Amino acid sequence: GKTTRQLERPNDKIWEAIAQAYNSQRSQQVTSQTLETWLLNSATYARKYLYPSSDSLNNPSGNESSEWLDNLSNEESVLTQLIAQEEEQTRISQQAEINTLLLRAIAQLESPAQQMLELWYRQKLTQQQIALQLEIQQYNVSRRFTKIRETLIKALASWSQEELHIPLTPDILKGISTVIDEWLQVYYSSGC
Repeated sequence: GKTTRQLERPNDKIWEAIAQAYNSQRSQQVTSQTLETWLLNSATYARKYLYPSSDSLNNPSGNESSEWLDNLSNEESVLTQLIAQEEEQTRISQQAEINTLLLRAIAQLESPAQQMLELWYRQKLTQQQIALQLEIQQYNVSRRFTKIRETLIKALASWSQEELHIPLTPDILKGISTVIDEWLQVYYSSGC
């Protein structure tokens, strides 16, 4: 266990000397017993301050039927609410940045690529129908879609790495691909 060193109580002669020294600097006179009580109380308070007791929240709170834990609010703390608000604002801000990023990336695509996105996501045409409309082979539609997706994935992946400091693992890239596909569906179905 923890051992504490404790000094022996000073004898009465020492207490008298301490009281005389104290009284010589004060107009109010105190006895050696009063001075001893003050010092002992001061030491006790100092120990309690430096080494506070840790009570369980399950201890009775003075009222035998309740515990300290019962007095804690079940509601979220103000700090928790502020953190949630800040996280929501950050999420909204990041969504706006992703929106802008993907809109720029689409705008930088060549016109046939933009047309393919329009036909696929807005008009819901199949690859075969897109091939007929653009007068290209169906396998070229598939290849072009792969290149378009790669371009958009690279744009969002590099932003994620730079802004959010997210390492690009295969799972992250798969998640980015899914996010882009969902975003394209929402964007083109909303009438952009």
